Amino acid sequence: MKIRHALVASAVLISSAALAAPAAQAGTSGESTSFTGFSSLQAGGPWAEGTVTVANTSAVEDTTNHLVLTLGADQLALDQVAMQYADGPADSWKPLALSAADSGSVQYAGGTVDLTGAPLDLKPGASHTFRLRIQLPQTAQQEIDQDLQLRGVLAPDLASARTSSTAAGYLNLKVGGLGVQVVGLPAPIPADGRAHPFQVRITTANGFDWHLDRASFFVWAGQGVGQMSGPSACDAEIDVQDPATKAWHKVGMQAAGFDGNDVDLVKWATGPVSDRVVNARISVGKNFKVNTADSTLGFGYYPGEGPNYFWASQKLAVAPAADALDCVNPDAPAPGASAAPVAATTPAAASATPSAAHGSAKASAPATASHQASAAASGGGELASTGSSGTGTIAGLGAALLAAGAGVMLLMRRRGRRA
Repeated sequence: MKIRHALVASAVLISSAALAAPAAQAGTSGESTSFTGFSSLQAGGPWAEGTVTVANTSAVEDTTNHLVLTLGADQLALDQVAMQYADGPADSWKPLALSAADSGSVQYAGGTVDLTGAPLDLKPGASHTFRLRIQLPQTAQQEIDQDLQLRGVLAPDLASARTSSTAAGYLNLKVGGLGVQVVGLPAPIPADGRAHPFQVRITTANGFDWHLDRASFFVWAGQGVGQMSGPSACDAEIDVQDPATKAWHKVGMQAAGFDGNDVDLVKWATGPVSDRVVNARISVGKNFKVNTADSTLGFGYYPGEGPNYFWASQKLAVAPAADALDCVNPDAPAPGASAAPVAATTPAAASATPSAAHGSAKASAPATASHQASAAASGGGELASTGSSGTGTIAGLGAALLAAGAGVMLLMRRRGRRA
């Protein structure tokens, strides 16, 4: 994939708590900027519409300030967003040409624009409302995988918007259209040390290609017994199948930072861009212990290392099994059966990086019969019932994962540009 452009927007980074809902902040002159609307924003979807209003509640007329908008995220190239405005309900839509500007942050990227191009001339007690609409077109780059921040300020001109602005208003836009689901994970998993197949299904709306290239698994055994580094190699193993060679590849089970994602979605996922499937298998040894109150298997970008939307967690439970192996051996035959040769490779283990837990995933439809048949052909019988929806947040990790600390979360978030 192409490396993202190092574009930066004229906005300052603020805490995620401050971005949780639309906000308006009055300036020292008694002016304010606020946003409404934008109930949804889907990658590759229709225009999302809203408004931005500038109000002057002071007794002094403002004849000098322009309305400057910025739109940005941790990583965002200008061709990934289209923006238009209209001056009032009867005006026709006009394009807004975003340009890059210095935000004072290496991480932040996006675009900025002087919406009015001239002073607003706000009289005392007056307000002015503009209609806005935003669209996320398909590009050759990895799609935005976190909230998109829309910011409006009053400033003498575009160049001074970062250093001499007032009346700042913010809106956090959720980017939708991406879902991930763990399908067919046995409930419970027999703790026999042998392989049990399941799938990961990645779906997108609007036929949109998010250009996702890597992800990772995380096996959390539960509070009191779980480790951020995942279970030991003797207690559990996850393998992912290469559909071209049918070889199985052992992958990590730790809470990985972005650089530790070792599930190659380019090579190992099959199907169209809107419905990608990864065949996997899990082996659990007889000594693997879980706390079922919050034990989970997660997949995607581990929450806390940056992105917000590519993560799902599935309830993880194990059950004792007859003839169980002390240490896992995914190629071991079932008791009484003859062994069948299975190719396998074991890449170097990815580095484990603990992180605070937050994130979400959107629900997707159950796996189709063809997907189940594919899993059966690649490593066992038809997929078993998961016993749950297979979607949701990692919030169940609770305070145990928060103990990893804010410093570690910051380390994981400060990743390099994606290739």
